[in-house]
Amino acid sequence: MYNFKKIDNENLLETFPLITQLRTDISEKDCVSLFKVMQSEGYQMIALTDHGVIKAIAGFKIQTNFYNKKHLFLYDLVTESSDRSKGYGNAMMTYLEEIALKHQCIYIALESGLARLDAHRFYEDKNNFDKFCYSFRKPLNT
Repeated sequence: MYNFKKIDNENLLETFPLITQLRTDISEKDCVSLFKVMQSEGYQMIALTDHGVIKAIAGFKIQTNFYNKKHLFLYDLVTESSDRSKGYGNAMMTYLEEIALKHQCIYIALESGLARLDAHRFYEDKNNFDKFCYSFRKPLNT
């Protein structure tokens, strides 16, 4: 059986090797400073451990908007690359659903890069997500 633990400032760097598998452009320093800001805005991170070893992490926020009503927005989900297809991602998704239901959310929502076809199959085929829109962003010169 797996265990889940909340990630905070004290144990954040234990997750850094997994974070960089998903967010390849982030440094440890940026990770720590961004995490503090994100936490102040409601971001939470959990880790799935198996025999004390972190196998997957998920970062999310419970929020409400006109589009998704009350929902859990999944910002980050990554399983250790050498441990993919071993059930850790599905276990994490089940746990996230429990969190969402506990908070009376209507949806779990997320975005995934266009090129991440394996991730899309994971969400659509194994976890019953619907792909129904595109997400856009515009860089601002600041």
